[in-house]
Amino acid sequence: LEGLPVQVASAVLAAPAAIALWIEARAPELASAGALSILVVGAEKTDAADAGRWYQVLPSMLDTDLRVAVTLLGAELDEGFVSDAAAHAPEQPARCVRGELGGFLAGDEAGHFDIAFVFQPGLQKHREWLGADGFPQILARGIPLVASAYEVDEYDMDRWVAECYGYRAGEQPLLNPFFLTLDDARTAIRRSEEHTSELQSRLHLVCRLLL
Repeated sequence: LEGLPVQVASAVLAAPAAIALWIEARAPELASAGALSILVVGAEKTDAADAGRWYQVLPSMLDTDLRVAVTLLGAELDEGFVSDAAAHAPEQPARCVRGELGGFLAGDEAGHFDIAFVFQPGLQKHREWLGADGFPQILARGIPLVASAYEVDEYDMDRWVAECYGYRAGEQPLLNPFFLTLDDARTAIRRSEEHTSELQSRLHLVCRLLL
């Protein structure tokens, strides 16, 4: 990515960086498994930049020869979004599925996953994910389910909604040291320090959900 503006590089690397952070800190055995199948729930435009090819940088981030297969699932998935960094993206695209979580998990095409991620879940809006046909189906298969939030207040809200449905956070959230700052003028990676409640960020806090 040499020569690309930092704001462009950070925009396409934010999601894989959050995944790599959690795997390295909480499940390093996944990095040495040889192959890794990832499900991204509720994927939208920014999660599917350049057909999801940026998730193939995960082996480099984890310093491993891991083979990565990613499925992007979302009712509002936009797999046609092309970033300014598209010419630099790895070749292998993600599998893109436009649809709802319950229907996908009930179908034969769901397949096996080693881990599932939800970026900025907004559970007060997507409460159907918390029902019997959603997250419980993922957890019943023994798949770790990891969620991220833009900021502390948003994390607290999602955690509260999840707890109302019988879920709990399986651990203290990880503070992503390299996160995405979004505003009208630019997108840039910044290093977070101590003032977490003041930060507006993408993939800032990362935490595992349990039922």
